Amino acid sequence: MRSIVRCPACQTQFLVSDEQLQQHEGKVRCGQCMHVFDAKTQLGGSLTEIQQAEHSVKSDTEKNSINKASVLAHETKKFPPQAEEAASESEANSPFGLMNLAYGAVAPHPAPASPAENMKLPPAHTHPQWAWRSAVFFLFMAAMLQSTYYSRDQIASAAPKIKPYLELACKHLNCSIRLPQHIELIVFDDSNIQEDETYSGLMQLSCTLINKASFVQAYPNLELTLTNTDDEAILRKVFTPKEYLTTDKDISAGFSAEDEIKIKLPFTTLDTPVVGYRLFVTY
Repeated sequence: MRSIVRCPACQTQFLVSDEQLQQHEGKVRCGQCMHVFDAKTQLGGSLTEIQQAEHSVKSDTEKNSINKASVLAHETKKFPPQAEEAASESEANSPFGLMNLAYGAVAPHPAPASPAENMKLPPAHTHPQWAWRSAVFFLFMAAMLQSTYYSRDQIASAAPKIKPYLELACKHLNCSIRLPQHIELIVFDDSNIQEDETYSGLMQLSCTLINKASFVQAYPNLELTLTNTDDEAILRKVFTPKEYLTTDKDISAGFSAEDEIKIKLPFTTLDTPVVGYRLFVTY
């Protein structure tokens, strides 16, 4: 014999057999609101009464919605073959949607429902999306500023129009913008040393200094080493750009790209006999 069971929490009805009521002392869980209750205390009528009320139920289906209920514990447990047959037979005999309880899904020993099952957890606290975007933007800008600071010399060389803004920023940051110093791209051509015909002991260094880079560079220092007959250094002198450039040259503007300058630099040997020399550029 089968009867109607009504959930006391949401008033949802479902069909249950006497055999199912004997299982687990009648404890079931409503499939609509998950409320756990004793089905034996919520019986609503026999199968005969259900069939007699069919026409009235069809005319008011919205008010008397009948939903499938599930019992306590694991819904994924596989049911015995006889339970599946009973469920199929019940569905076929229930023209207005009543469903049998799933057989065998109740735990072997009935346990009270956990309070957490009926408790709706509050949504996890999340930061507003704008806060995350602001943080990412701040980190990106900080990285860009740091990269600009350490690469300021290269940026000023590659983009001369930006150099004034970088120099202005450096005034507040206590830094400076330096011109590139690629010594391997600066070479000498046609260098020689001759004794001055007018003044005894006065020597004249002549050479051409060439910047082979495609960008402006800082003027280098010239290092002159005089040697004796054994190619030993006897005199060494370092000339700064201020010493070897003519007065019309702007040192701060730098050595123009692919440019060359003629140098004539007088110096004295202090009556030291000189046989040879070596000439280098340094920074």
